[in-house]
Amino acid sequence: MQQVMSAYEYPRVYRPFGLWRYFMLVLGLVPILGGLLGFWYFGTGHEPRAATLMLAICTAFLLLGFYLVLYTLRTQITLRPEDIELTELTSSTNFRRDEILGYRMQQMRNGPPVLVLVPRSADRKKLKIPTMFGFDQAFHDWISALPNLDARDTEAAEYEIESNPELGATAEERSAKITEARTVCRVLNILTFPLCLWAWLYPHPYKLAVASVLLLPWAAIYVTNRYKGLVVINQKNRGDPHPNVALPFIVPGLMLVPRVITDMPPVAWQRPILLAALVSGLLTYAAYLADKAIRKQAAIAFILFMLSFGYGYAAVMETNAIFDRTPATIYLTTVTRKYVSTGKSVSYHLVLAPWGPMQGGDNVTVARSFYNSRQVGGPVCILLRSGALSVPWYSVHSCE
Repeated sequence: MQQVMSAYEYPRVYRPFGLWRYFMLVLGLVPILGGLLGFWYFGTGHEPRAATLMLAICTAFLLLGFYLVLYTLRTQITLRPEDIELTELTSSTNFRRDEILGYRMQQMRNGPPVLVLVPRSADRKKLKIPTMFGFDQAFHDWISALPNLDARDTEAAEYEIESNPELGATAEERSAKITEARTVCRVLNILTFPLCLWAWLYPHPYKLAVASVLLLPWAAIYVTNRYKGLVVINQKNRGDPHPNVALPFIVPGLMLVPRVITDMPPVAWQRPILLAALVSGLLTYAAYLADKAIRKQAAIAFILFMLSFGYGYAAVMETNAIFDRTPATIYLTTVTRKYVSTGKSVSYHLVLAPWGPMQGGDNVTVARSFYNSRQVGGPVCILLRSGALSVPWYSVHSCE
């Protein structure tokens, strides 16, 4: 290792490379220019009633822009044979090589991965280095000489799986069980998206489409329990060798909630929310019993409860509507306004005049085709039902 180190000149300094550097600078210049234009506009007498508030907002934009620019210009990594230093806008952190236990790669949801240097001492914070720096071979050689903690964890997990007596008495039996579990998980994960898209985009026949999606999380729990100690619901990291069923456990709730909002909104939210919490709690408890890894980390159970809350709400409302045999009460009302909401997804809204229990008016989400067929001032009919679970719900229809 010393020979490798001596092949390079030190210290070596790394800054955000080309495209990232320009992107961060532009990202900082935009709020600076916006803030300056705002100061000119509101400071010269335009919109005097809102001038104070808007000037405060412009100041915040300026501060944000200057922070981004200065952070980009100031941030750098300095590498020496025996230490590494991260310099940021207002701080500097130095790690000696003998202080580092090893490194990990942390995947970020909305950005490049981060190199994490883990200290030997629990009293020191981890050193997180974004990979947007222009690293060279010298840096990669310096890091690769440290223990790869991700690889170490993966090897330990693989050994634990392959030596688990619950999976079989011999190595051949355990290997066959592992192959079988991975195949089952792969099939279940692959089926998740087409089934969810079926229920979301074109649920015909409706009951079959919705039921197939509602069963997915319970199928995930069944598979986890069948291969206890091998299959997990939530992987620790990308290198975790355990087969997982996170997709069929989490995705159904995310895909069914928009369908419920459009097809069967409740008159009041209190009862469906309480029932949704009950269903989510039961699902989480079942996952807790099936997955040994969850029992070792109680915080994961809470996260799964929150992630499955949408499923609980969708399951309650779908069951309440599908098995509802009560007669409908019909109300006639009119469209007072219509608009399209955009963002991560597009939704179509009709604002309705007061009707029945909705004496304050109503804002409903409808399908695009129904939205396009309605005019402001035109009539719509509301079908109100009591619900199989005593949760009153309604649907919006054409009166023709």
